[in-house]
Amino acid sequence: TEAKEEQEEDDETSEGGGGNNQPVVVLGATNCPYDVDSAILHCLPPTLKMGLPDFDSRLQILNLFLEWQDMTDGAQKVIPSFAEVTKGYLGSDLKELCWAVAMELIREMMRENSRRSVMGLKSKREESMEKALDDVASKVPAKKYNSPCYYMPKEAAKGMSANSCNKKSMLS
Repeated sequence: TEAKEEQEEDDETSEGGGGNNQPVVVLGATNCPYDVDSAILHCLPPTLKMGLPDFDSRLQILNLFLEWQDMTDGAQKVIPSFAEVTKGYLGSDLKELCWAVAMELIREMMRENSRRSVMGLKSKREESMEKALDDVASKVPAKKYNSPCYYMPKEAAKGMSANSCNKKSMLS
């Protein structure tokens, strides 16, 4: 019955028993907060909406996703202008955009059907980035670009004045 005792001990541990009284934290995240069912929102009352990435954040995200690319200096110089024209893009939109750049390069290689190496296509990366930008749009409607960056459910905001609804007071 030693095996049975071990099994019971394993069951207690896997079910959160066994003396481990650590609290459980549930965190939900979505790019589509307006599509989340109200019952779920009720179970997760403290809500914090993060704004869209600003220019510097978009630049960091693009550099992160493109760091594995062997890019020419010309293509590297295009990345900041890419970050500028992608206002309203989510991080996931930027990731999709970077994949579209890579896919455009592959399509270009297939169209040319030559034996040139990927290194021979470096000069076309800038054009590929522009083509990908035409193909990948932001999933955030333009009218929401200027929406408040932080909000709380009505129940949590009761008793707060309009002047107290700022980033600093909501995070404290």
